[in-house]
Amino acid sequence: MRALKCVVGLAMAGTIAACGGGGGGGSDGDSNAPTTAAGLWKGLTSNGRQVSVLTFQDGSAWALYSQPGGGFGGVAASVSGAVQGSLNGAATDFWISHHLISPGTLSATVTPRQSISGTLSTPGQSFTFDAAYDPAFEQSPNMAAMAGVFTGNFTVRPGGAGSTLAVSSTGAINGTTIDGCAYTGTGTPRTDGNALDVSITFGGGTCALGTSTVTGVAYYDSAARTLLLATLNSARDNGFLFVGDKD
Repeated sequence: MRALKCVVGLAMAGTIAACGGGGGGGSDGDSNAPTTAAGLWKGLTSNGRQVSVLTFQDGSAWALYSQPGGGFGGVAASVSGAVQGSLNGAATDFWISHHLISPGTLSATVTPRQSISGTLSTPGQSFTFDAAYDPAFEQSPNMAAMAGVFTGNFTVRPGGAGSTLAVSSTGAINGTTIDGCAYTGTGTPRTDGNALDVSITFGGGTCALGTSTVTGVAYYDSAARTLLLATLNSARDNGFLFVGDKD
């Protein structure tokens, strides 16, 4: 699928991004122009993977990275540590392709609105990355443009499969996985960047996460018509990731 050709893993620092070219689906202008380490950054890792990093003014960050040969590799999330000119915090790395969830650190040096250079370090893997700033971050989320049904793949430990996910113009989320797990939630536009805060609750039954609630972020690339969503549970030992193309 188109989304999986460009999306990379997510080093859960608290953010999510896409690797398509510059499309954010928001309004023009720079009302969210960052003056701190906040931003959307796209580049490469030292081991040849694509990486997209989202950092926010509240200190959270999410890093998505691909597998070496392409496709969805993983995500690393850090809920604190981004400050003026730098990022340095504890992180949870969901190395999807290897079915590993590991604690670690995510650190980086940021030149606001220009570039980010950093390191993800965990017991399972370590790599450095360099990425350039994407001004699509400065747009405001356009819920009307995002609204629709997305078909793609979800990942939750211990595995994943296909899912459809619908988003309304008011941010209501409804989804069903291929094995019959139903989930609902909400997406709320952030005020500090082109992304949504997301909360999803599962309906039990076949759902691997039972009836629990997970929270995280989502990003819609309007040019690629791709939705990226990454969430963690409260214990930060499992989560729900979704990558899908708009029908």
